[in-house]
Amino acid sequence: MSDCDCEIKDVEEVVIQEPAEVKVEKPPRAPRKPSAYNLFVKEQMAKMKDVPAKERMSKIGQLWKEQKEVGAKKTTKPKAKPKASKPKAKAKKSKE
Repeated sequence: MSDCDCEIKDVEEVVIQEPAEVKVEKPPRAPRKPSAYNLFVKEQMAKMKDVPAKERMSKIGQLWKEQKEVGAKKTTKPKAKPKASKPKAKAKKSKE
């Protein structure tokens, strides 16, 4: 007989049994570090406990946007022009 596990029921019908798939367990991943936004939201949530959840998140989003815009203005510096470098030595002339 052949290598496969086949059963012949009728002349026209052939049933092929495939081996069961083996599931490979992946090792658990380490949790990610919280982003700056995650830390900001956590801090603001603690401050705004009396505000309803939907309003609280919209206010926190606005505060984050304002903070981000202010931070970008502070950290943006005009690009300095590169200093002029010394002229390179001329290549030696080859003897003819």
